[in-house]
Amino acid sequence: MGQSARPNTFGGGFDVLTRWHFLEHGPLTLYADGGAGMLFTTREVPRGGTHVNFTPQIGLGATWQLNDQTYLFGGARYWHLSNAGMDGRQRNPSIDGSVMAYFGVGWRF
Repeated sequence: MGQSARPNTFGGGFDVLTRWHFLEHGPLTLYADGGAGMLFTTREVPRGGTHVNFTPQIGLGATWQLNDQTYLFGGARYWHLSNAGMDGRQRNPSIDGSVMAYFGVGWRF
């Protein structure tokens, strides 16, 4: 393994998000969503940080209803990762300004 290579890091966590559909027009809705969560990893993330981080996020998206039970959705979220200075400011490097795009199909039942 080279000087700059690092072994894989594994992690898991949870997020709690809320969504507000602020515009509805026929089958289309536009929404804003946001929330926060935590990420737990086997190594420091990012390098020099800690094994526990917070993940606040905020975004915009849309849904398109295909029928009574099925809809398409997609959006983008600004995502931040840091440990909020839990172990001091020196151990709080962050990942800031990441944007996640997502899309999918939803079913109501």
